[in-house]
Amino acid sequence: MSQYFASAFRRRPNEGWFRAGNFSLTTVDLICAVAVFTMFVYGILGAARWSELVFAPWLVRDLEVWRLVTW
Repeated sequence: MSQYFASAFRRRPNEGWFRAGNFSLTTVDLICAVAVFTMFVYGILGAARWSELVFAPWLVRDLEVWRLVTW
């Protein structure tokens, strides 16, 4: 039974989207980079300006279409 459990956590070959030297860009790398980027944007803009970027369907209907992109 333990061999099946251990095989679930074994590292598999992971081909990224593209390579830059020895670094292979994967989906996890992209998600982490976007998360860190949004933390910096939140820190720079502050909470008041950040609320203007948040997705709210009723505000999109009022033609604030940038909320579709920044969501």
